[in-house]
Amino acid sequence: MRGLAAIPGVGKFEQLRQVSPKTDFAFGFSMEFADQAAYAGYNAHPDHVAFVKDRWVPEVERFMEIDYEKV
Repeated sequence: MRGLAAIPGVGKFEQLRQVSPKTDFAFGFSMEFADQAAYAGYNAHPDHVAFVKDRWVPEVERFMEIDYEKV
């Protein structure tokens, strides 16, 4: 996962262990982007695309993705 933090446009990157008994997810990952263009660049970056194909899809059974925007 740390390689994803080196992709241009990725701001604050955190890998977090989930501790609440209210959900059965074990981990959380958080990234910040300066703007929508930075996020789009990250999302299309070859390293991110390869990670999703080679690691995420085969290893992650289920997940919840939440994309926030400041209001």
